[in-house]
Amino acid sequence: MTVDVLDDTGVADSIEFRRPMRIRLTFEALSPLQKITFYIGLHTTDFVYLTAHNTAYEPIDLTAGRHQVELEIKSITLLPGVYCVLGWIGTPAGRTLFYGENLASFRIFASDYGVSRKRDRALFDLDGTWHLPGQQHGPSAGAPAGVGKEHARAALGAKNECT
Repeated sequence: MTVDVLDDTGVADSIEFRRPMRIRLTFEALSPLQKITFYIGLHTTDFVYLTAHNTAYEPIDLTAGRHQVELEIKSITLLPGVYCVLGWIGTPAGRTLFYGENLASFRIFASDYGVSRKRDRALFDLDGTWHLPGQQHGPSAGAPAGVGKEHARAALGAKNECT
């Protein structure tokens, strides 16, 4: 089994934040395989599991021989750091034909320091937008300027179980 991490130009050891990437598994089936599924996940170097893409509802049959499968990620939102790939091949019922962690590693980088410094507190960057009192953002704009925290939550219809 070989695992390659790819960017727009081919095999890469570094991927730019919010850019597309692909992960390719290349393997040899020694005999024909029926109803096979794949799982590719990403984890940190200390084995915090982050993603889990699988084909559990799309099993395929494979002939004996060499095969490649690829997972395309349209925009990688992991914050800058080093990450690893895990792979699994098996049946929808859970029979494992291959499993491995730390099969490949790659680095996410960002040219924007504002993105890079978030790594101290998070692993992912979610595409979020702040709506603050006194700022207009269309028909569902935030509360008027000077409205307190609790009133702003009520005005926005927000629920916060953590305070």
